[in-house]
Amino acid sequence: GPIAYETWRDICLFYGHADFSADPDQQTSAERAAADIREKLIASIEPVTLTRYLTRFLSTPDPVVDRLGDDQLADAIWFIFGMGGMFFAEVFGQDIPVGSQIKCISSLPQFYDRILDRRCNDQRRRCQAEMYNATSLDTAVYMIWDMTGVELGLRNDGPDSTTLARCGFEALQTILFASLTSTCQISALHGLGHAEAEHPIRVHQIIDAFLGRAEPVTDWVKQYATDAREGLVQ
Repeated sequence: GPIAYETWRDICLFYGHADFSADPDQQTSAERAAADIREKLIASIEPVTLTRYLTRFLSTPDPVVDRLGDDQLADAIWFIFGMGGMFFAEVFGQDIPVGSQIKCISSLPQFYDRILDRRCNDQRRRCQAEMYNATSLDTAVYMIWDMTGVELGLRNDGPDSTTLARCGFEALQTILFASLTSTCQISALHGLGHAEAEHPIRVHQIIDAFLGRAEPVTDWVKQYATDAREGLVQ
């Protein structure tokens, strides 16, 4: 059977990024062998099970995640959302029922609310400071929707893509509106900016609503939002 959720989670949190980014020439044969075993364990998980594991990871409080240092959490984000794991390419593949895909992408606001928005911007001590490129964690969070991962759920192809994309934009809007830290707001705006070319009307609606709220928006966030509305994000 598949490896247990806890085994998958621990590989993702403590080994995945280091294994993926390691230089084989700098590893001992024992280190390489251990990394190969972990890679095979991850690769052995069927996409349906992987989707379930990811949804659980994003939506369920977990003291193991809570205890991670900022750099550890940043590395885990790069692996889980990025090229190391390539998990979301499987989640949004043909074999996964759209209901499971929606459940997964819809659990992202919980992950932001429970973990990221509490840890970014120096644990909310500097909520409005421009920190999205200042620390390893803030940078990783900023890049979540630009890692060849969750943004695949916003594509316009496949029979169920409209439904899935709608749920993806609902998740982005929730993150943008509910986050207290500028890094998490900018993370959502970054994702919206990249989606603007394919979904201009929806992106404009969300960003206009954000800028029109009663809550004041810091000038530099307002400028980033204005740029994202035009698709002008890196």
